[in-house]
Amino acid sequence: MSENEPLGNADDQESLKLSPDEAIYLRWARDIGFNLEVKVPNIDTESEEEYVPTVRGQIGDWFDEVYVPVIDALWKQYVPKTGACTVLQGEMSRCIGRLEGEYFKNGMMNMGDGFYDRMVDKIRDTVMKDCSFSALVQGVMERDAIIVKGADYSKIVNASFFHGTDVEDSIDRMKMVVAAWCVAHPEPIDFVPGQLD
Repeated sequence: MSENEPLGNADDQESLKLSPDEAIYLRWARDIGFNLEVKVPNIDTESEEEYVPTVRGQIGDWFDEVYVPVIDALWKQYVPKTGACTVLQGEMSRCIGRLEGEYFKNGMMNMGDGFYDRMVDKIRDTVMKDCSFSALVQGVMERDAIIVKGADYSKIVNASFFHGTDVEDSIDRMKMVVAAWCVAHPEPIDFVPGQLD
């Protein structure tokens, strides 16, 4: 698969999630802004100073340090106590925050009622309209939106607390892309609340 080739078939899409070779995941992360040198993992060490997480762990640590504060700051600045935002960056942060809350508090039991589905659509549609994202990022976003909208409450509530579900992984990736989109669009964009409020 070439670097600019779209993420087209199911095998390619599954490889982002399941492949022990993390090259595609790293390429996806670089496409949304990950810019650190990847270190060779060193997980079998006796001292904490020598520990180097997996590639996904390094990307996750970077995300927590660089992109999570972006989402948090936008939430504090733009998200009202109730209803939708009037700034698109705030609305994107609100949507991903509400989806995370629905997952961790309710096991996605309210998916399918339209409210959370529209939040997934808002995130997906905004990202898909942005021509600056690679075909890989857009393909993964499309797949993640399908996974989140198809969340099965019974599978989530019966999953192990120590192992994330596909839905949790999809929400995490969507959050990274939302942060990348907001960083790429620093000037507030007016948003007219409609079906999402």
